Amino acid sequence: MIFIVPNLASNIGYKINTEDYYVRQVADGYDELIFEVSIWDQYANQIVEETLIKESSVDVPGASLYLVKSIDRGKNTMTVKCSLYLDQWKSTMLESYTPEGETVTPEDIVSDILPERWFIQSGAPTFTPVPADMASFEYVTPLDVLDKIRELFPGLTYRFLLGRSGGIVGGSIEIIKMDATTEVSAVLCKDYNLRATYYKGKSSSMVTRLYVTGKDGMTFADINDGKPYVEDNSYKGATICGYWKASEYSDADTLLAAAQARLAEMAWPTRSFDCDVVDLQAVTHSTTGTPYDLPLFGVVKIADETIPSRYSNIVNRIVEKWIHPDHPERNRIILSTAPARIQSQVQQLLKKVNQ
Repeated sequence: MIFIVPNLASNIGYKINTEDYYVRQVADGYDELIFEVSIWDQYANQIVEETLIKESSVDVPGASLYLVKSIDRGKNTMTVKCSLYLDQWKSTMLESYTPEGETVTPEDIVSDILPERWFIQSGAPTFTPVPADMASFEYVTPLDVLDKIRELFPGLTYRFLLGRSGGIVGGSIEIIKMDATTEVSAVLCKDYNLRATYYKGKSSSMVTRLYVTGKDGMTFADINDGKPYVEDNSYKGATICGYWKASEYSDADTLLAAAQARLAEMAWPTRSFDCDVVDLQAVTHSTTGTPYDLPLFGVVKIADETIPSRYSNIVNRIVEKWIHPDHPERNRIILSTAPARIQSQVQQLLKKVNQ
């Protein structure tokens, strides 16, 4: 269920009478709540931009507070889109920010910028430290810093868990490495737990040899057998050159690691699958009956004769989930083979699928 909350201190909520709503759990951590309601509903006139909405379903773990960000009102109904309540992460401006120490990790930086009454969940994954001056920014909010350091630590993202007490919001942030899990947790089978598969693939920006320069034209040739480039022919044997000016890197070792990570994304086609699945909480193995785990960033395979056979055994990562608490049969998951390109890739896919 979802409720209008008059203010942060209020324990009174007005239930929104909607036939269906859903939460989009997305890769960048900034989840959305979307619903449609009749314009004649008794509380519809209280739904305006920045209205606080609470989601209380046990089917949606994690954040529960959202702010209305857009309203599309029609003749009889209006569609409302809400974003995660993260105002505390935007309430201060850091005119000049540089973390302390010679090298830093995401956990170091996030600890440094945490808003009051927020903490980091234990068990943060391991990332290769980078020089502290690479995380030096001007005129940024703490939320800006979270976004900017994603480029420094490939695969970095976050999940938020919110709570409030006495009108004060607090919570926890989970630091996540999207590609940390490699074990296949489920196989989605056509006519069993997979109703439909929509596929989108693109290779127009493929590169197999990437030339890279860092700060002041620095290269990593001295530590890479004299080559100022990295190569990856794991998908295509031909040489296709590209260039990346990575002026934020001043260390050759770090520059080489970053180049290899970026090329790993560019050397393969960009692929996405949009899957209509059986109730996310009830997907089980067809033979053993064992429940499958379908967490965000979990690894799955697709068994569907309607897609090219070479894609059936490709390992895909869950990069988005649409959770419909009142209608689990409408649940969807988005799979991708390229986590670092998740957001633009998913948006392109959904635009095409929903046309």
